[in-house]
Amino acid sequence: MTTSTQFISTYCDLGWRLVRLYGVREQGVCTCYKNSDCATPGKHPVGDAWETRTTNDEEQILSWFESGEPVNIGVLLGPRSGIIDIELDSPEAKAAWESLGLGEIWTPTYSAGRGPHRLFKWDENLPAVTVKKPMGIEMRIGNGGTAVQSVIPSSTHHTGVPYQWVPGLSPDEVEIATLPDRLREMLWNESGDDRTNRKATRLAIHEKIPDGERNETVHRFAVREAFRCGANLEDPQEQQDLLGKIRAINLVNCKPPLADSEVLNLYRSAVQYVRKTQAAEISPAQAVAASDAGKPSVHVDQNDYVRTLTVEGLSYGPLVPGSDSTPEFRLPRTNAPHRPEGTRRPGHMEVPANCGQTAPRKFLVRPISF
Repeated sequence: MTTSTQFISTYCDLGWRLVRLYGVREQGVCTCYKNSDCATPGKHPVGDAWETRTTNDEEQILSWFESGEPVNIGVLLGPRSGIIDIELDSPEAKAAWESLGLGEIWTPTYSAGRGPHRLFKWDENLPAVTVKKPMGIEMRIGNGGTAVQSVIPSSTHHTGVPYQWVPGLSPDEVEIATLPDRLREMLWNESGDDRTNRKATRLAIHEKIPDGERNETVHRFAVREAFRCGANLEDPQEQQDLLGKIRAINLVNCKPPLADSEVLNLYRSAVQYVRKTQAAEISPAQAVAASDAGKPSVHVDQNDYVRTLTVEGLSYGPLVPGSDSTPEFRLPRTNAPHRPEGTRRPGHMEVPANCGQTAPRKFLVRPISF
């Protein structure tokens, strides 16, 4: 097996989805038709719709090298390969990594033209974002509906330097590590504009919340947890569990605790916020960033309304002055079997007979005592 193909078997055994990239003929010269005029030599896939042609078939991948033409290899990031890539490609990123106290982490790590790449496990609790760059640290996640790949060894950088696994940190030698909590917090709470002095939302679980920060912190926590419910947010039991978490955080960590009526309002605001951003097909990462910012961040003209994403939620403002500014939401009809009168589960709100018609959303909430 040649140097160019020595890790292919390992990649395939790990289930990584690989894609054929154009190679580097000589420094700065790509094997694509643009040659020295290529803006990304050795980094872009061969052909269109590459994300539909990724493979972990070893025989097929080895066939890419049969022509003798230089070939680079990329790995699809995200759920299909099960990995993400954290890259430090600038002095700023390397300084930020040190300032966070992350140091060396025992996870597959390789060197490239400008800095190290560290691979971590993908998991379903990461935000729906493709690439994010807080503090200059490039986090390539592969969520958000857009495919992204990273060039991996044994490819060749456009400078002529080979991509190489750090000795002792190849995927043959170490397990893929879980993403450190500090980086995960930055993905959810940082907008990429270096607002590192703001406390991460998850710290609401671990630290006391002083008077003056209670409403904002509890609301941000509620938004984060509501997004993590995903498609199950409409499940009454999931809603009950979510409210229980928020109440627990309030009673244990808020000094003094908020009134329960305030907690209930924060819960309702968070759920409604997530519902509306989901309906508007706005990514959780973008929505959480808007919630953190506390100011409008998304404007879309649709169906004669201007939709503005704010910390309070997705508000609808009329384009015609003086018209109704609160359009109704149409609830979907369900195919659930009819429940005879008097047999509904105790504690649940009565569902009106016109549930399938135009009506406001209802919250199915049971009181929870501690």
